[in-house]
Amino acid sequence: MIAEVYPLKRMSRGLSAFDYLVPENLRVERGMFVRIPYRRALLTGVVKRLKDKPMRGIQLKSIDQVYEGNTLREEELSFFESIARELFQSPATLLYSAFSHMPKSDDCRAAKTSFAWLPLTLPRCEGTVVVRLVRSMCERSQAFIQTPDIRRATALILGYMQISEKQKVLILAPTVRDVDLIRSRLSGLDPWIITGTETAVERFRRWRAFRVAPTGVLLGTRTAGLMIDASITTIFLVRSCDANHKQEDRNPRYDMRELVWDLHERFATNLFCLDVVPRPQLLSKLAPTEIFSWPITQEVRVIDLNKDQASRSRSISFEAEQILGDAFAHGRVLIVHNQKGVARLVLCGDCGHRPQCKDCGTSQTAFPQTLVCALCHNREPMILHCQRCRGSNLIHVGAGNEDVAQEMKKLFPDASVAILDKEHPKDSGERILIVTSYFLEACYDVFRPEHFAAVLLVNVDAPLYRDSPSAIESLVRELWQWRWLAHTSHAPFLVQTGSVALVQMALQDPERVLREDLASRKSYHLPPFYRWFRVQLKEEETRKAQIELAGLKDRLSEIAGIQFGALTFNQGQDGVLEFGVPIKNVEALSTLFTSLPDRYIIDTGLFS
Repeated sequence: MIAEVYPLKRMSRGLSAFDYLVPENLRVERGMFVRIPYRRALLTGVVKRLKDKPMRGIQLKSIDQVYEGNTLREEELSFFESIARELFQSPATLLYSAFSHMPKSDDCRAAKTSFAWLPLTLPRCEGTVVVRLVRSMCERSQAFIQTPDIRRATALILGYMQISEKQKVLILAPTVRDVDLIRSRLSGLDPWIITGTETAVERFRRWRAFRVAPTGVLLGTRTAGLMIDASITTIFLVRSCDANHKQEDRNPRYDMRELVWDLHERFATNLFCLDVVPRPQLLSKLAPTEIFSWPITQEVRVIDLNKDQASRSRSISFEAEQILGDAFAHGRVLIVHNQKGVARLVLCGDCGHRPQCKDCGTSQTAFPQTLVCALCHNREPMILHCQRCRGSNLIHVGAGNEDVAQEMKKLFPDASVAILDKEHPKDSGERILIVTSYFLEACYDVFRPEHFAAVLLVNVDAPLYRDSPSAIESLVRELWQWRWLAHTSHAPFLVQTGSVALVQMALQDPERVLREDLASRKSYHLPPFYRWFRVQLKEEETRKAQIELAGLKDRLSEIAGIQFGALTFNQGQDGVLEFGVPIKNVEALSTLFTSLPDRYIIDTGLFS
């Protein structure tokens, strides 16, 4: 008897499973975890299938050990194989991402982390909202529920589990901090936690303990989403639009925002997505009756920058200046400007050249004495001359948060001003607090919210000036994130914009704006109707890379409906080819992609 085994190891996309002899004293089945000799080491593997074939004169190694009681069910192993085909990766690589190491002993018991639950409270007026939404969830197998923050999301999860008892529940959050916040308020529950920060052996123990339990809760980040269990009854995707649900810095580049739908369909689980607004891709999967909103009544002032009176500041309008001046009598003011530094970028006034990071090619953010890459954080001295034409006519375009801070000090000299971002993480209680999105991600505690006298969103239009197909989605999401914070703080919400009609519609009916954006994506061949890919070729010789990518482009041209971007070279001189394929034709890429060597790096979700 011969077994094909997936070694739990990162493998080339063209490699799959290897043949091993099954000793007569071992019982082996598909999905079993086994120990196998691989080169000069012993690795854990998962049995792909058994077969009776002659050895053809090839001397095969034998399976060394079977891990009894640890077997992936047919539907679970099929899930990994299916996702591997979608990502054009080896199933071994996917399995390794989930189960890289087995415990040395057969004892797979996992000790749960003990902690004291903290109280979860909501305003009395929101109690009926939670009850209504929980009842709607219990009547459906899939839905999007608009939730202002993790605090309300946790209340919905607790309410759902009180009504629908004896379930196996998977709760996925985008960051470790979110997991910790949710865990602290899951009163009466004792979840298993998987975030990727634990050791691989401990992760396996926790998965095994959750798997054998008849009921329970598994709470974690996207890593927990790969620790699958076909008996899970309900999945909650918290902050379902957050980009941290996607692993894009290394292979396998999977997106849990999409994989949960595969789990939902394959295992017939309930699926509930919770966030401030839905993604356009999500709207394509749900009926209007499966989308629920959280009622909000709040003062919102939309300030038209095209009509506003001349202000003493480049960043703060005259109307906003007057409102903020009155707000200081009632407390602190929160000013949101999601651009760090003293300007968005430096531009040569003669040739138009923008300085780029020497390491990765990203445009740099200007600080008083330095230029900093927002992607790889490389720091360089501020330039005095254009790097291309050597001219000295350098223009600082846009305003960073340090510019806004200086302007606020001039407008309100008696008020203390502070910046809170990743480089300035300390809040000392200043009267004016200027923040970026870092404040929401790492500082703001939704369970103990601070109250502000006013919240000002300085430039909500910023996403519209980026070369991104998700510009409208980003604008709507940012608008609603800060609106809910202002609502929780019982503070007036001020929005400065040059696109008043769009912002007002996004405030009144965000679903309509996102559905219109979804329709435009179809016209422009974007997700979810097309799937976009980026192929990066690691090649030292530029001319050789051009020839190879041109040949790849010719082969890809045979796919019906394919759309090509420009063939470019990044700062590291790697060739880059971007293209989109209709969803129905993606399978046509399988044979071609699996034949490419590892010098080709493939991102299968470019605009997701």
